Amino acid sequence: MALTFKFVEKPGYKRWMGFLYGWGASIVIIGALFKILHWQGANLMLMLGMFTEAVIFFFSAFEKPHPEFDWDRVYPVLKNDENGKPLYPEGTAPQACGSAAGSQNILSDKLEEMLEKANVTPVVFEKLSSGLEKLTQTTQNLNNLTNVVGVNQSYAAELGKMTEHLNTLNKFYADQIQVSRTQAEANLKLQADVNKIMESLSASLQSSLKYRQELDELSNKVAAINKMYGQMLAAMQNTHPAAKA
Repeated sequence: MALTFKFVEKPGYKRWMGFLYGWGASIVIIGALFKILHWQGANLMLMLGMFTEAVIFFFSAFEKPHPEFDWDRVYPVLKNDENGKPLYPEGTAPQACGSAAGSQNILSDKLEEMLEKANVTPVVFEKLSSGLEKLTQTTQNLNNLTNVVGVNQSYAAELGKMTEHLNTLNKFYADQIQVSRTQAEANLKLQADVNKIMESLSASLQSSLKYRQELDELSNKVAAINKMYGQMLAAMQNTHPAAKA
């Protein structure tokens, strides 16, 4: 365990942890974005983000806790009474502070020595400040993502309503098409019946014409026979008077 703590106190490990925090947070945010927007592969990206976060938490457990300093001993003006009020009003300082300037210098030197041993340099403070700013920006981005989720939910609800309307219109058009198809079939059947009737009428007309023609021929033949019988009767009448004479 001691070797582990010595390893994590090295600058290289701390620098590597800084990369791990930054890259890991990026993967987690991308995975959450895939899941929120329902993109393809959202489950895989979310699992990758969660595993990355678990790895970050695992390695962060080996980091040495930051030392906690009793700043009230260095700056007595920070002390409060039992009611939580400052012991020294603003703009005043205890008399002991002026007489104990030497001890404060010693404490300041010890504090600087501890910071040097912990490799806490101004560069580290700048990185810490930059990391806090990035964390704040990430939090704001997450809030924006929350707003995006609300907008997407509203958009999904509107899409659901639009889909219902489209389904209703499709059903209406389908019914209209079915009615039109039925009407067209009825019209075709009616047209076929009319054609049959016209064919029957045409056949009947032709039969009537033929019958009329045959009837005319029969009438002509009967007239010819009557004429012939008339002539025969006339001839017979002319013959009988001669015989009588």
